[in-house]
Amino acid sequence: RGAVYIVFLQSAGAGGVGGTAEYRAHTKISETSGAGWVPVSPTNDMWCGLNIAPASLAGTAGSIAFGCANDDDGAANAGAVYVLALSSPSSGVAAVDATSLLSPLHGGMAQQGLAPVAGDRWGSAPAALPDLDGDGLGELAVGTSGGLYVDLLFLS
Repeated sequence: RGAVYIVFLQSAGAGGVGGTAEYRAHTKISETSGAGWVPVSPTNDMWCGLNIAPASLAGTAGSIAFGCANDDDGAANAGAVYVLALSSPSSGVAAVDATSLLSPLHGGMAQQGLAPVAGDRWGSAPAALPDLDGDGLGELAVGTSGGLYVDLLFLS
């Protein structure tokens, strides 16, 4: 299965060395954590959260993208990427405000001819990119470990 941890840091203060930081709080995002994320097609071998990237979504306090390389939503081990909009962590604990799933069956990828197929393990390597199309939002590159290709996604 897998999990993603959001760790909140604070300045180490006078006792810190240079610009060091120290642990303040954390939030665990998993299907059992209660933080607001549930996978669409859970299996014991999804490999969620092995790689994570910041995602630039309009109107969010923060957003992340992480892959589930062995997700079976649409095809065995085709893979998926979850894009999560996070709440502002004023309490020191983040929650998931909204979830977008990009997979063979969700997120409009099939309509664009980008649907991963069985064994691609799409989402093995998500990476944040700068704004390439001038809309003020960053883009997302998503790689595979079985299909040997990378998709460039323009998020909105």
